Amino acid sequence: TIQDLPSLSLLPTSLRQELSSSIFARTVVTNSVFYTWSLLEDAILEDLSFRALEVEAFSRSDDIFVPMQEAKKTYFLRGGLLRYRREIFSTRGGQGDEHGEDDDDNVISINDSPEVHLAPKAWMSTIALWCNWTYVGT
Repeated sequence: TIQDLPSLSLLPTSLRQELSSSIFARTVVTNSVFYTWSLLEDAILEDLSFRALEVEAFSRSDDIFVPMQEAKKTYFLRGGLLRYRREIFSTRGGQGDEHGEDDDDNVISINDSPEVHLAPKAWMSTIALWCNWTYVGT
């Protein structure tokens, strides 16, 4: 990426677009929406790859999703494994403070949902592409 290799920014934009497309295009077309768009217009993949995609690396203990945090990205698992557990948040007794608002002490997390294991080539948080969304799991 340009952050890792600042000298890439010296390349002409058209060459950087082509490079980005060659890195991401095979991944992008595994999503049915992007695949369909690519059939309509080749330039869509190149533009999407250049303007909206980046590589991120995570380690074993990293939290990719934080419950109640706004979803701003969609993820594609290129390698490794990912464990995901949906967390359900509730309030104790549905009572708020004197202004009718819940305080943090009344919010509880219910963690009885099964853990999901994702393998390479899995798309995650694709809903963030289409609407405002808040994560519900870790």
